Amino acid sequence: MLRRPFNFAGVVLAVLLCRNELFADTWVVEPKPSQERRLSPELYLVQQSEAELVGVACDGKAVFRGKSHCSQRVRSMAASMSVQVPQLPKKATRLLLRYQANGELPADETLTAAGLKRIEDYRQGSFLIVEPEATVTMTTVNALMADEAVLFAAPDYIMSVPTGESIGVVQAMAAGSTPADPAYPDLWGLKNMGAPQAWASIREAPKIIVAVIDTGVDYNHPDLKANMWSKEGKYGYDFFDDDDDPMDEQDHGTHCAGTIAGVGNNGIGVVGVSWKAQIMAMRFMGPDGSGATSDAVKCIDWAVANGAHILSNSWAGPGSSQELVDAVTRAERKGVLFVAAAGNTANGGNNNDVSPNFPASLSNANVISVGAIDVNNARGSFSHFGKRSVDIGAPGVRIVSTVRNNQYAGLDGTSMAAPHVAGAAVLIWAKTFSNPVQDPNQMVTVRDLIYANARSVPALRDAWGQSAPARVPGGVLDISFLGKAAPGNETFPPSQPPTQPAEQARVPVVASVRFASGQITATQSGTIASARISLREPSIVHIVANSNVSSDGGASRFATGFSDKQPVGEYWQESIRNPQLRADGSWVNLGSNMSIQLPAGDHTIHWKVWLGSGATLKFSSGSMLIQATPVTVGSREVAKGAVPRINSSIRVTRDQLAQEFP
Repeated sequence: MLRRPFNFAGVVLAVLLCRNELFADTWVVEPKPSQERRLSPELYLVQQSEAELVGVACDGKAVFRGKSHCSQRVRSMAASMSVQVPQLPKKATRLLLRYQANGELPADETLTAAGLKRIEDYRQGSFLIVEPEATVTMTTVNALMADEAVLFAAPDYIMSVPTGESIGVVQAMAAGSTPADPAYPDLWGLKNMGAPQAWASIREAPKIIVAVIDTGVDYNHPDLKANMWSKEGKYGYDFFDDDDDPMDEQDHGTHCAGTIAGVGNNGIGVVGVSWKAQIMAMRFMGPDGSGATSDAVKCIDWAVANGAHILSNSWAGPGSSQELVDAVTRAERKGVLFVAAAGNTANGGNNNDVSPNFPASLSNANVISVGAIDVNNARGSFSHFGKRSVDIGAPGVRIVSTVRNNQYAGLDGTSMAAPHVAGAAVLIWAKTFSNPVQDPNQMVTVRDLIYANARSVPALRDAWGQSAPARVPGGVLDISFLGKAAPGNETFPPSQPPTQPAEQARVPVVASVRFASGQITATQSGTIASARISLREPSIVHIVANSNVSSDGGASRFATGFSDKQPVGEYWQESIRNPQLRADGSWVNLGSNMSIQLPAGDHTIHWKVWLGSGATLKFSSGSMLIQATPVTVGSREVAKGAVPRINSSIRVTRDQLAQEFP
């Protein structure tokens, strides 16, 4: 759900007005009970029509209630809150009840008391799909809260194809271009992202499986059929109709598939970013372009279980249920990349930093949130943006690709931008790893090569790409580096952090810190290594750190980051490159890679680690590489880059740590 701060003062005013009319004890405004965190905010907006009326502020900061003779005021307040919830073309009709992973289900008595009918028990996600037999009221909420087996309750949000993506049909064209795909001259996005340069080195990736989670795919389309993934004669799965025939009935998914891997050099239609790959068709949205979150979750799990390396997601919805977060996290732990469209809003877009758009706004390390650009490298007028929540831009205006019934069409939208990034990931994965597998290290390497090689567009600097692990503020997709990079089995981190080929000579490694084995025991944080650098001009500083790390299992989550403190200010970012969770509950392979803009001058970069209370972290020898790219580096020549000096390489003691990071 897109949330805005609730006007708490308005609640207090309404309370005072009612008190002046009636008795002093009529209204109560109190802190939100902690147990209600088990509910999605939409479930707070309920009214009980008996002796008492209850509502909860959208931001969850206050509960209000009043006697039934104050019903008009309560209803007015509830209505004002409902206005803050975006009006959706199709609202959820079911609820998802998350239960304990040990399989303890909500009791049948709970469902009966709540007026809920069980539809399905999705064991892989540990949640029940239930359907209200009538309107959801406080009776429903109270019954759910009384059952400790209910960990979380939320609507089964209806996700949909982003709005404003109108189709213009393009006739199939005769052969005669280079490559031998007649629509190639119209595919400006491929040229913008440097695909022709990449194709000089790699254009086919037959080992890579990319799942298009969407409205399905027309697997009989002549420009897609040869590139369809198949198993026992099936091309994926359809969770909308609950069968194994994921045929597209809407065009959207087929259009996305053609951009990713339309068959190349076959003399018809279009060519995808990858001329050959395996397209897995996953359907959870119907002919109207909408579908339930629970079915999207099933698509994610099914695709991961059947070997997908990359998930392409050009859909969005009003909120992020825990079930969706958990599904993306399961994919993350397997090492599967999740590419997501940032979203569309007509006449200006939307700031996802302020009003998140899901799943693109999920914070998982495997999620790449993609905004749209036009042929002039300007942000599409509809494209969502966000300095912290959108990672990169890609072509998304007037994009020609495949649609059903052997046709081709042009579309605008971030739905078109995300497949360009998914297709880029296909080629990068195939070029970097001769044995591509689902693996967190492989996935992060592919993700970071996409980020690090983004082409900086100064006019887009405030649009996206300013939060790690994205590395280039205002960056747009560019895979031209693949045409120059040597093939091989790279592992994270690369011997030198990747950069734009044209700028490589002006992007020096400014610090290279090696550190030996050690141990940190901390209640909050610890520093593994640090380095002192000096910059001649404002620069984007990139850091890549890696070490073999294990813990005693006392921490359930690690995050890594770096900071720089100096008298004029404080700079901070954090990032996590997923460590591997072992069977005993401990973690191995800790690393980070991130970016931050720093002014000219001296800076100390610290690589830190957050631990759970009392946890012990042991690390073996590792390295920390630091680069600096002058902010002026772009299309023009820069005579003098960020020429640094390494003043010191230091290990920070616990006493120093306590002083530096109180």
